Amino acid sequence: MQLVQRVDKPSHSVSVLRAGAHECHIHSALVLVLPRLQRFSITLKRRQRAKIKFILALC
Repeated sequence: MQLVQRVDKPSHSVSVLRAGAHECHIHSALVLVLPRLQRFSITLKRRQRAKIKFILALC
């Protein structure tokens, strides 16, 4: 029984490390992508405002 537990523990810790690294990778990817999305949405809002102002100016 002890041998099985000793063999099982390292593999378990490796799987936990892999899961942690995977989550960290996803988190870093989100951190990189989110600011770009926010900038993109801000530019879209500015364009919409500019269009609205342009339409109002034409009226």
